[in-house]
Amino acid sequence: MAWKKSLHRCCISVIAVLSLVALAWGAAPDKPGITTAKIGKKELVGATGVTIIKEDLTRDREILIRGSAKGGEQRLTKVEVSLDAGKTWNEAQGLEGWQYRFVPVPRKTYELTLRVTNAAGVVSDLKAFGVVKLSYLPITLSELIRQQTDELAKAYMSRDLERYMGLISKDYQQYPRGWLRLRRTISNDFKSRNNIVLRLTVNQVFELEGAIMADIRWRLTYAGLASPKEGYVEIQFDPADQLKILVQEKDRYFGAASP
Repeated sequence: MAWKKSLHRCCISVIAVLSLVALAWGAAPDKPGITTAKIGKKELVGATGVTIIKEDLTRDREILIRGSAKGGEQRLTKVEVSLDAGKTWNEAQGLEGWQYRFVPVPRKTYELTLRVTNAAGVVSDLKAFGVVKLSYLPITLSELIRQQTDELAKAYMSRDLERYMGLISKDYQQYPRGWLRLRRTISNDFKSRNNIVLRLTVNQVFELEGAIMADIRWRLTYAGLASPKEGYVEIQFDPADQLKILVQEKDRYFGAASP
């Protein structure tokens, strides 16, 4: 019986060694790529559309992009930036820690993408970073959020469901939880309410890590409502997704605001 136990242990050891060899052969090589990229507090990695405003510019009125990169299995030799989705390229300053600056044209949309090259001549996959649409508006953060809330109010008053939901992030978190449930709630409002007048007044705006939060006072009237309803709502906007809304909490002007 002892020889059987010994053989069993030997087989287990062989299987373990073969598994490690298989993993080693199957492991993907470490590829060159961008690891971080930011404009101020605004994260660009994973972003789709980012609006740049006055507070984001340097003293020289430039957009400054900072980030880090890796060369994979070889030494990193170059980091490049494109503002036209890869049609033309400019070299960034630095390597593992790099930066790139340019003077933006107001209201112009840039299609930012990045690539790195290592000593073996391997270029990073452009799809890994993707393309981020950058738009510069020469306004303050408070003015930008007022524009967004004005659009939200107009969409609600016009009972335009697609326009309203186009301002809501697919990652919407707050009650009613999820984008689809909010869509049903807003759709029900539009079916039951006529002559809607919604006023949204921005009181305070805070720039957080990964979100912009606004404290907003609202006043709502519509046909059949005996007296106006009022309340305060906190809205969080996603700076990495065209300022779409992630959260609406506290007093709700929709759904439960019905008499």
